[in-house]
Amino acid sequence: MVQSFTPSGAILYNIKRRFILEAVLYILLGWSVLFATNSDFFNTVEELKAQGHEWEYTGKKFWNNEGPAILIESYKGTKPRYYWKIGQDNQISIWRKNEETKN
Repeated sequence: MVQSFTPSGAILYNIKRRFILEAVLYILLGWSVLFATNSDFFNTVEELKAQGHEWEYTGKKFWNNEGPAILIESYKGTKPRYYWKIGQDNQISIWRKNEETKN
């Protein structure tokens, strides 16, 4: 037995289908903007991971240019803080040397 759509059912089906397609499009667009605007960060992370570095949880700390970290900017104008960074203290000096040679 073939089920037929009523006109209102067909309209709802098209609306749902369009909503899903638009949602997928916006998600893909959002991911592409994220990766395009943060490509330097992602490339640096991949380079450091290839060298054997790993993300470490540090708890809440204020950032003093101590190496790659995910920074959280303050709306109050204080120093940025972070909860995660890559590597240990001896590995941070390697990162600083690499940054000095890039500049």
